[in-house]
Amino acid sequence: MGRPEGSSVKFVSEVMQQTCYVMGIKQALTSFYHPESNPVERKNRDLKPQLAILVGKEHDSWDSHLPAIRFAMNYAFTASTGQSPAYLNFGREMRAPADVLSDMRAIVENDNVVLSITPFLRKLSAVLLDARDVHEKAQEVQKKYADEGRRPAPDYKVGDLVLLKTQGLNDTSKGQTPKFIPRRDGPYRIQEEIGSTTYALERISDGVSLGRYHVSLLTPFVGPIQAPIQEKRKRGRPRKANPASGTQRLG
Repeated sequence: MGRPEGSSVKFVSEVMQQTCYVMGIKQALTSFYHPESNPVERKNRDLKPQLAILVGKEHDSWDSHLPAIRFAMNYAFTASTGQSPAYLNFGREMRAPADVLSDMRAIVENDNVVLSITPFLRKLSAVLLDARDVHEKAQEVQKKYADEGRRPAPDYKVGDLVLLKTQGLNDTSKGQTPKFIPRRDGPYRIQEEIGSTTYALERISDGVSLGRYHVSLLTPFVGPIQAPIQEKRKRGRPRKANPASGTQRLG
């Protein structure tokens, strides 16, 4: 996920792995330290300014405002789909307190509730298809503008050596100062090409896999090979448990 520590533990826990296995779900995690690929982080960017406005000087009251903000975000139309998240998920718009009275009166006065279901389902199906098309077009536009200001990434191959951008190394208790920490550390070896922008890395010393990283965090390595200043430890999901034995294999 966007944050490999703490918040993503529940997505790689044994319970989640067993659930995905039983339901036939292929779980694909986002690359480390790349929140742009995580839709949750995009929603957090919308959430924080709204919280800042509502809490004012009472910063410890933020949790009391979450229900109202969640309702507003689910109720609002989005530019990427042209529909509200509530309608796309539940097939109807959410009702605000002011809408309840008029909606209930319309339901009671409607004598043809069952016969109106088929046209409703047809309309919902058409809306979902239209929303998908609008969303894909919006993504293409966003990608176009993003690519205009982005330099093309090097064409990495399996076995290439790269430097990895340092993240999370600031620890004053250990005498580490962020200004003195190198921006990139390594080298590490490209173990696998996951996609056009994501690569799996491994340590040179023992070949241990370090997980997936976005290409924006990598830099080609040039020069004599030496040990990293602070070698990356292994991260990622635990291996699936064996359904027959009920035990989990250790990575």
